[in-house]
Amino acid sequence: ARKDRLKKDIERYGGHVANNWDDVYAIEGHGNISGRKDLKWVLEKQGITNVLLLADKATQTVKYLMALALGVPCVSTQWITDCLAGSENTWQQYILAAGRSDHLSAEVSQLWDFAWSTDLQLLHNPFRSRIIRRPWHELKVLCILPTPRGRSSEPSVPARYVQMMCALGAASVELVADHKKASRQLSTYDHIVINDDKAATFKKDTAGLTLPPVGTISWFRQCLIGGHLLPLNT
Repeated sequence: ARKDRLKKDIERYGGHVANNWDDVYAIEGHGNISGRKDLKWVLEKQGITNVLLLADKATQTVKYLMALALGVPCVSTQWITDCLAGSENTWQQYILAAGRSDHLSAEVSQLWDFAWSTDLQLLHNPFRSRIIRRPWHELKVLCILPTPRGRSSEPSVPARYVQMMCALGAASVELVADHKKASRQLSTYDHIVINDDKAATFKKDTAGLTLPPVGTISWFRQCLIGGHLLPLNT
């Protein structure tokens, strides 16, 4: 109910609420392979001069993580509440943390570009920012994640992780359900990312093969929150 009220309040004052990232940015690759060059601004509503992710707190939801990957500022919903109460505070005063870093055992500050709300070119193409860290810049990644059963118009969670990797600057991300379905030899990728619960099985199945660095989805999330390629956990 609170979410619906916030949506109505934002729209009442001329704002626009997107249901998901596909309404703002699209990453349309070729088959099961995508890359940073496939990121496109698709929001057709006129007059948009800023894009923010609103949340009550830092989380590891797909939407929140995607905002971090894109460099979109994550702002507390308290900003909207305070504005409606007459406050003249700016959204910059309500920036949320990026999340908790297990590597540092601490909350990590969110990194955002001060030009975000003043440079429309940056808004339309986040890769223009020289501030936002893109630790996966130009990497070729193989993402091995189970494919959900059934059909849906919404991208699956594995597909969302592929989009995050592209937003972090990866040159190409190939999504497969099994390493045997990869389009080329495993050794030719810069990184392989697998599901946490498949790490032991993958290690057993690929024993004796030459592999690039292999990390889990949890490791990837931590890289995203911290803005760095962290030591591997597999």
